[in-house]
Amino acid sequence: MATISARVIRCVSKRLNNTLVSRESNLVTDLEFDSLGILELVMDLEDEFNINISDRYFKDVKTVKDIIVLLENWNETVIDNSD
Repeated sequence: MATISARVIRCVSKRLNNTLVSRESNLVTDLEFDSLGILELVMDLEDEFNINISDRYFKDVKTVKDIIVLLENWNETVIDNSD
């Protein structure tokens, strides 16, 4: 099973064309996500992890690492049920 970090980076990368994605990448300034792109990314993450991510959890997310930390701190039983 891929790590949470690898799964998040894969989801982010799918939305981009040949752009290098790292944990430190800023979604807006480095990866040029707009509000629609972020909404689509959230839907991809919800599908990947079989969870529902409320706006209140994602509002402070700025970097790929922020997403990873958010999901690593998510209820472990929810993450485990994703596969």
